[in-house]
Formats: sequence, structure tokens, C-alpha cells
Amino acid sequence: MVKLEDAVEIISALENAGIKVFIDGGWGVDALLGYQSRTHNDIDIFIEQQNKDYAVKLLKKYGYSEKVMEYTTLNHTVWQDDKERIIDLHIFSLNNEDDFVFEGATYPKDVFSGKGQIGGLEVDCIAPEWQIIFHSSYELDDNDIKDVLLLCNRFNIGVPDEIIERIRIASKRLSIRRWSEDDAEALYKYASDGRVSEMALWPRHTSVDMSREVIRDFFKPNPYTFAIVLKETDEPIGCIGLVPPEEEHFKPLANEREVGYWIGFPYWGKGLTTEALSALIIFCQDCLHLDSLLITTDAKNIASQRVAKKCGFKFIAEYTYNDVDNHAYRLSLK
Repeated sequence: MVKLEDAVEIISALENAGIKVFIDGGWGVDALLGYQSRTHNDIDIFIEQQNKDYAVKLLKKYGYSEKVMEYTTLNHTVWQDDKERIIDLHIFSLNNEDDFVFEGATYPKDVFSGKGQIGGLEVDCIAPEWQIIFHSSYELDDNDIKDVLLLCNRFNIGVPDEIIERIRIASKRLSIRRWSEDDAEALYKYASDGRVSEMALWPRHTSVDMSREVIRDFFKPNPYTFAIVLKETDEPIGCIGLVPPEEEHFKPLANEREVGYWIGFPYWGKGLTTEALSALIIFCQDCLHLDSLLITTDAKNIASQRVAKKCGFKFIAEYTYNDVDNHAYRLSLK
């Protein structure tokens, strides 16, 4: 495992010896974010071909030895010391246009134009846009998905469809996932109920085609609009998510998002909306690193206000939106 202080020590040792270092992988993501978002088994370092021999000599001096892996090549080696700190060492060269060449592939010079910090140490790293592109070139695990979501939120980059499709938020009774047009009938089943639409303040659905259109034109373009699916039946029974930026009903703070939710009438009073909101809060903390969340409700929607309070939201204001009296609630995630 490579801890924060280990990363600083390794980078400093190489750079103090005159070797230019570029950071990739999980530490490259955290450098861009400016904080450590998770633990790291290793640190991915890129150096230029002309510095390879000197870098290897230094690693041996500091107690590292090569650990041969199935993917080891001349330009991709793994080094480990007796503290089990692992360095994934990548060797690149530059062509006549100063583009990067690694393992036979050529990449534009702006790939390593990212600037970040690790433990207060300024580092060069892969730019956020390229980090996201590279995350689409292999089978992703949960950490990879979290990395992409954090970068997209931090740098206001659109979330790739393949990442959205992989988002899964689970609780004891619920699965929270992206909407599909195949969910149109289930959506219509509950969104055609006037008791739901009246409280949620949107038009009652009048046909399955209308529900399909809502999924296609409103739900799917927003990466954080999710179906609340009952595990027992595998049926969507409601909706929860983050209101798109600039469409909030109450002005948000910096790094704050507004949450919206509703659930089908047969499931009112069963604690399912509270369960869904609790799961979404964890997702927003872990995968988006938001500072706070905002909820707005019709002043008459006591049930929605109760859900917000159960999940720790605090009342902050009364206000009027589209001639409707509303209440606003906020939850700090710090």
C-alpha cells in the first residue's frame, strides 16, 4: 500500500534527483482532486526513457526490487520495497512533435498537462479529460467508476454513458439505477396517479408513450436521475436524483446539489423513500464528494418534509416558487 506520505517521499526522491515525474492511476486522480479519496495499493509513475537507468538505480538504492508480473515489459515494470510499497513504473519517449510514445502507442502532448497536489506537493499528472478517456479502455471496477464520477463532478465534465450504466446504489430493500425506456409502463403505473403528481408538482402522466418520452428526454440526459427499484419485484416504484445545475428551485451553495424524489402511492408510509434518500446521501458523499445537499418541498407536503428530517436535513427557509409556498432543507456532508 502507498500512503500519502509514501507518495510524497517517492515523488520527491525522483524529482530531487532531477527526474521529471508524471503521475497516473489512482494517485493521479487524487492529485487532480487535491485530496486523497481512497487507499491506493500502488503509485503509477511515468518517466522519460532517458531517465530510466538512473531511476532504476535510485529505486534499488532506496530498497526497491523488481517484482515480475504477467504484464511486465521493458517499459512497464513493478517495484516493491520491504514495506510493501509498490511503484508501477512506466517509461515513455517523445517523438519529433513532443507527443508521448508508450508501448507503441502515441498520445498528444497535452495528456500530461494536468496539475495537481499530493500532500501539498505540486505534481504533474494526466489531465482530467484524458483520465476519463483512459478509464474507458479496460474493465472498470468500483474504484474506477468512483474516480470518474469524482473527476466529472470536480471539473464539470459530462459523465460517459458507460459509467452511468454501471452506477448501482443499493439498500436493504431497494436498488437505485439509471432509467431505461423499458421502464415506461412501470413509470406510467405510478406517475399517472394524481395523488403523486400533485405532491411532486409535475404533470400527471396520461399515457405510456408520455412516460417513455419523459424517460428519454428528461430522465436519461441527467446522469443522476435514478429509478427506485423494489428488489422484491424488480419494478421501478419511484424516482430519486439530483436536480440538474441551473434548474434548482432554491439557490444552492458552492458544491451543493438539490435532491428530488417521489414514490408510488402504494408505497407511501413504508419508509422506502427514506431508505432511498439515505442510500443516495452515501453515494453523494463517496462518489461526488459534495459539501452539502438541498431539498425543497411544497409547504403542504408534510410526508416529504418528514423524509428530509429523518435523513438529517435541517429546515433553512420558507420561499415561494411559481406561486407555490415551499420549504427548503439542507444537509451538510462535511
